Amino acid sequence: MNHCGTKEITTRRLLLRRFTAADAEDMYRNLNSDGRVNHFLTWELHTSIDDTVELLKTFEERYESPSRYCWAIVERTSDEVIGTIAAPVVKERTETVEVTYALGYAWWGKGIVVEALNAVIDFLFTEVGVNRIEAAHDINNPNSGKVMEKVGMRKEGVMRKASRNNQGLIDIAVYAILRDERETRRNGNSARAKVYFVRHGETVWNSENKICGATDSPLTAKGREQAREVAEKVRAMGIKADCILYSPLSRARDTAMRIAEVTGIPAREEPRLFEQNFGKYESTARDGAEFRESKKQFACRYEGGESMLHLAQRVYNLLDELKAQPERTYILVAHNGIARVVNSYFFEMTNDEYAAFGIKNCEVREYEFE
Repeated sequence: MNHCGTKEITTRRLLLRRFTAADAEDMYRNLNSDGRVNHFLTWELHTSIDDTVELLKTFEERYESPSRYCWAIVERTSDEVIGTIAAPVVKERTETVEVTYALGYAWWGKGIVVEALNAVIDFLFTEVGVNRIEAAHDINNPNSGKVMEKVGMRKEGVMRKASRNNQGLIDIAVYAILRDERETRRNGNSARAKVYFVRHGETVWNSENKICGATDSPLTAKGREQAREVAEKVRAMGIKADCILYSPLSRARDTAMRIAEVTGIPAREEPRLFEQNFGKYESTARDGAEFRESKKQFACRYEGGESMLHLAQRVYNLLDELKAQPERTYILVAHNGIARVVNSYFFEMTNDEYAAFGIKNCEVREYEFE
């Protein structure tokens, strides 16, 4: 292998670079002091930023070795350190490395680790000359396995009581990808369907903190500006979509048509993207305690509305259809309730996580089918 150390890597949304002492505050806040982040990991929580400062000193010392690969994951728009990805185990005899990663909780479910891992895998295969890249996860953390699958890694088996993390002695699922498999994937022989999800711009009821649901609340002036901005963003991202599918409600339709006008991507109405009817809760406060709890009742119809189960049925059916078209890419323009269901299709979520999930007006999410 041709070891060259931790080099900078730039992706669409991220900068992967060496850690520095100046990263202590971000690293402590986003990673090392958050129990949700280290739940399935091996390192202990830091009780003060001094612990993180000391850790970064050891990182900087180890960068002197050309076989040391440890990147800070930096969000380019904010210049904030939001995670880490590394190859701490190097096996010269078999030209193999093992990769690990961790991401701040606020950035979960956004495809960040997939984007970073894809870039690191390409770097290790093309610049270092690695032949095999391995990764493993606690079997009670299946979402980590989904990340590995999305970059083309294959599950090779489960090793019983083979590792220890903050939960104790654990079984681990082992994944790997070979260099020739990566080449096959890059050449398009493993094409997977992809969708982008865009939430509509701000509505009148959004600005008044009211639940819109099936009520057709129009965009505000700010919402129309957000639609214009997201259209320019989609064009700048270079998304080559075959079609925009949008909810029949005007707030989604108007946002979608602005994207279509700017990008030239054809658009059509898709009834299954209609927002959930929240029944008695429509027009009430979005942050009401009763409504917040009701979102965990999946069979409840909210006195005249639509249950979460009915909602999931129609949205999942649509996603199944799109998945069966690996040669096509779609942009879905819809609502927060639909975003919640779409995210649950791609990632495992607890009831509490599902109920709390939400995205901002005109936020763009990227998903790739398995």
